[in-house]
Amino acid sequence: MNPVIDILPLTHEQHRFQQETMYQAVFVPEGAEPPDRSILSDPALTRYFQNWEKNGDTGFIAVNKRTGQEMGAAWFRLFPEQNKGYGFVDEDTPELVLAVLPEFRSRGIGTLLPKQLLQSAESGYKAISWSVSADNPAKRLYEHAGR
Repeated sequence: MNPVIDILPLTHEQHRFQQETMYQAVFVPEGAEPPDRSILSDPALTRYFQNWEKNGDTGFIAVNKRTGQEMGAAWFRLFPEQNKGYGFVDEDTPELVLAVLPEFRSRGIGTLLPKQLLQSAESGYKAISWSVSADNPAKRLYEHAGR
């Protein structure tokens, strides 16, 4: 474990940071402009963070031990067939969201968060779904974390 980073459970108290993490998880191709933050009111995204801590919701947040600065988060949640997300497999397979704030990337946080999340899920789920664009550099991280 990184001596400067705490990986803590994600709770509803971190709702604003969870929204920021969701915004950072939106893939923006090289050279493209990021979407307006109003995208966070789109039901296609709000389903991933609205009413956090429902049954089955599990997540972690990376926090700097010294400063308390929130750096990234990873979580998963189950969806019903009638409200499925981007990576929907079935109602028993949770979908994962992962993002690290730009200023904290390339410090191992994107490896620590899903590792903790996957360890916490080992006994409860046969699989976890991660949806990622083929040209997103995070795809390599997801592939590595899933091994």
